[in-house]
Amino acid sequence: MPKVNIETSQNVMLSFQLASLGERIVATILDRILLIIYAIGAAFLINEVNNIDDDQGYYWYIFIISLPVILFALILELLSNGQSFGKWILKLRVLKLDGTTPTFFDYALRWIFRFIDLYA
Repeated sequence: MPKVNIETSQNVMLSFQLASLGERIVATILDRILLIIYAIGAAFLINEVNNIDDDQGYYWYIFIISLPVILFALILELLSNGQSFGKWILKLRVLKLDGTTPTFFDYALRWIFRFIDLYA
């Protein structure tokens, strides 16, 4: 497995093992399964609780289901120290190149570029 070696300002060598492509794919699949379960459960719950007859109801329906799906990666990585559900199961996490925990700006930048990578 490839490793990243970082020398700190106190001349301490830190070594981090990089996640393989397979581990990253499995973590992404686990995250997607969780999102599908959420979307199906939310759709079922909304249909049971509220009978949507007007167009405005459909907009709320789409909003309630899609907003958490869109913000899933950003919120979960912020709240759980760089781990999503799939990363947590595989014991992976996001780190900066210097080995420190990313800031909100770093997570937001990753999140924005994820859309560019997927849809460009």
